[in-house]
Order: sequence, then C-alpha cells, then structure tokens
Amino acid sequence: MTDCCKYLGYDTMGEFGFSQSFRLQTKPDNDLLVEAVTATSRQAGAYVQYPALKQLQLEKPLNGKGNWMRAKHLDLMSDLVRPRLLADKKSQHDLFPNSVDAEDPQTGHRFSESELWIERAEPTSTAVTAAFFYLSAYPGCYTKLASEIRDTFFSASEIRSGPELSQCQYYRACIDETMRMSPPTSGTLWRKVCPGGVVLDDEYISTGYIVGVSPFALHGNEDLFPDLYVETRAVDPLCGQTAFSP
Repeated sequence: MTDCCKYLGYDTMGEFGFSQSFRLQTKPDNDLLVEAVTATSRQAGAYVQYPALKQLQLEKPLNGKGNWMRAKHLDLMSDLVRPRLLADKKSQHDLFPNSVDAEDPQTGHRFSESELWIERAEPTSTAVTAAFFYLSAYPGCYTKLASEIRDTFFSASEIRSGPELSQCQYYRACIDETMRMSPPTSGTLWRKVCPGGVVLDDEYISTGYIVGVSPFALHGNEDLFPDLYVETRAVDPLCGQTAFSP
C-alpha cells in the first residue's frame, strides 16, 4: 500500500506540476526517483536540525550511494523541466508558469532547472497511506465515510473539488484525524522567542532562543488528545483544535 500510494503521489504531482507523469505506476524505469528523494530528504532533515553539519560535508564519504542517487535525481528533473522551458510556458494548465516566473524580491534569484521540481509527493502519499490504514483498522468509520461519499456522488467521475466535496464533513474529519495521528511532515516547527521572553511548562525562555516541538509528539500528547482515533474530533471545536498542527 505504501509503495502504491507513493507512485500515485509522484505521478499526480508530475502531472500537476509539469503535465508529465513519471509513469511509476506502470513502469519501473524511474523507481530510482523515490529512493533519491528519500535520501535527499534525510540529508535536508539533518541539516535543518544542525545547519553547521553542512559545512563538514560528512555525507560525501559516508553516503556515496545517496550522493549518486541525488545526482541521478537532478538529471531526471532537468530532463523533465527542459522541454517545458523550450515550449510556451502557458501551453499547459499546470503549475509551471507560476514556478518559472517566481523571483526572490530581495535577491532577484530564480529557480534553476533542478530547483523547479518541488518535492511535495511524499507528504501526499503519506497522508493517503495513513488514511487507508486507519480506515481499515476502524471498519465503522469506513462504513460511515463510504455512505457519506456515495450519498453525495453518484459515480467516481463526479468526485472533484467543489461545493459537494466541501459538504462532506465526515470525510474531512477523517483526513484531519489521520494527519493528527500520522503527520505527513513531522519536522520540528521552530519559533524564535520574541522580546520579553516566554514561559513554557513553567520554564522561562529568554529572548532570541529557538524553541519548537515535533507535530508527532504534540499530536500524541494524551492530555490534549486522550483517545487514539476519533474521527469526529476534527468537527468538534473543543477537541484539541488549538494543538492541531498537521
């Protein structure tokens, strides 16, 4: 299920971003993409937690395979982006025109070919995989969700963004509770303490310090979320919404 959802996520984002699928669901040619993105994400995660580590460049002697996969990944992304750069940027209805025209207002920097690929397939595939897992573990929730969707739409082709889907509150509640249980992005949400300091858990934190907590740890706090999987929690304003940070 995990692999199937990953392939679906990458193919969808390829179409959404550049009107081109990676064909991961039908061919093994580009399977390296998933491994390369995973290796890159691990490296980036370590650098976010400890930026000085990047200066040491320990990954070069310790992770030769990861470096090779990253290079192949960047080559694949360049091959994907280059044809779109040569064609009319508005020839397709995708995100490419917005990305290629983006510019840092302070530095004037624009994205390179390899940077134009925004790796957002992993959070999507993680959320979809987790949703299937919890719905299979809680058949009562699945039955209620299936009834809501089938009462709203008469065929699979009708299911799309719009007012009908927005009215499916139980569907949204299941998604939100899934993201609480298994946050697609579990990195620490760092915040800088403002002038005057702040008191957290009876501890005074001085101005200028960086503090944060992982969403996975926050969402697993039993004082805030006492029950394991409560799909109606997301539609109840009294059920920990202030601590909900997927």
